[in-house]
Amino acid sequence: MSKVALVRCESYEYDSVKRSIERGVSLIGGLSLFVQKGENILLKPNILVGDAPEKCVTTNPAVFKAVIEILINAGANVTYGDSPAIGKTLKAAKKAGLTQVADEFNIKLADFKT
Repeated sequence: MSKVALVRCESYEYDSVKRSIERGVSLIGGLSLFVQKGENILLKPNILVGDAPEKCVTTNPAVFKAVIEILINAGANVTYGDSPAIGKTLKAAKKAGLTQVADEFNIKLADFKT
């Protein structure tokens, strides 16, 4: 049996996004059920194509940042990656605003095509 939590979030304003994610994780039992200190975690944001966040084609940078921060605060070692349908991963992630967030936390990119 899987647990699912649906939490309303009215905007992509970072603090609101982070609070909503933390609330959702809390509702399903807390992060400690899923993440152990020192564990390696690969985040797979949706980087379908390299489009700006406003187009809502990729994972929003605020969501990406909130999840990274929550995982790092739990002691996880985080990397991220995807295999976009069109273009190269790094270029698509840059256009989507995700590399800027990853750079802020010194998170490495895993290119699934190579």
